[in-house]
Amino acid sequence: MDTGWQDDSTFFYTGEGQIGNQVFKEGNKALRDHVANSKDVFLFEVNPESGLHTFKGQLTCIGYHTFIGPDKNGHQRSMIRFEFEMTDKISNEMQADSVIDSKDLSELRMLASSAGTEDSSLTIKERKIIVRSRAAAVRKYALVRSNGICEACDATAPFNTPNGDPFLEVHHLTRLSDGGPDAPEHVAAICPNCHRRVHYSSDANEYNSKLINKIALKER
Repeated sequence: MDTGWQDDSTFFYTGEGQIGNQVFKEGNKALRDHVANSKDVFLFEVNPESGLHTFKGQLTCIGYHTFIGPDKNGHQRSMIRFEFEMTDKISNEMQADSVIDSKDLSELRMLASSAGTEDSSLTIKERKIIVRSRAAAVRKYALVRSNGICEACDATAPFNTPNGDPFLEVHHLTRLSDGGPDAPEHVAAICPNCHRRVHYSSDANEYNSKLINKIALKER
């Protein structure tokens, strides 16, 4: 199958370009690099009978592979097939953060920035593990960097978790949603009150912009 669901959480999408080899430019480049660029990808499916679109969820690119297939003129060419996973699946099954014991920011940044999913020898399952590990490392990075202090309002975390860690929530600064992997400099560990404010208040955009500037200063 060129495009469509492979299982309950994995979606394949064939790249753009109807004639000649498909290459990583424009839409194909944007899909490949959307995590590094902190951009969200959403899936809508069209009903062929009604023409109406149904929102199916947010996707995260976990890799891609190339294959040989025909262009619209029937000529064989190199094509790109993107492999996506449902982002909420990554968030719900992000078990790796519980085994990332390091509190060294340099090490966590390295883990959060590690690629590896482009290795064509990897299975879909292996790619998913890498992406979930990256997401977990990003989350741990933000929490360690905060040192138990909300990075928005500078208040101490409202309580501790059962294992004694300060409770803060990880917010994605430049994305619509807070699921899945991201770049370490594009996340913030904030208290639940600030997290609601940055998403739902009348000054949400202004508050988020101030938070972006605060994190930028921290990351210098």
